[in-house]
Amino acid sequence: MPSPTFTLVQFYEGKDFPVAHFDLYRLTSPDEAYEIGLDEALEDGAALIEWPQRLEGQLPADRLDIDIALDGEARRARLVPHGVWRDLELGS
Repeated sequence: MPSPTFTLVQFYEGKDFPVAHFDLYRLTSPDEAYEIGLDEALEDGAALIEWPQRLEGQLPADRLDIDIALDGEARRARLVPHGVWRDLELGS
């Protein structure tokens, strides 16, 4: 899934639900994310959000954060559950 940098959001029809991919880097206020459909994306399916810190603490309480860090020449992903996601077994 390529980053939607120039369009801010791309919508995809998944097998079981729609997925919206947001790139919030160019936003100047958190409200802009909701103006381009973040609320609807979260109600109807799933949202992948790049630059979530642009929402200034307005992220949904129930979410799964994926922190990606460089590890030498590789990348390492760490899953950080919030809200109802904490109760699910995510594996190691």
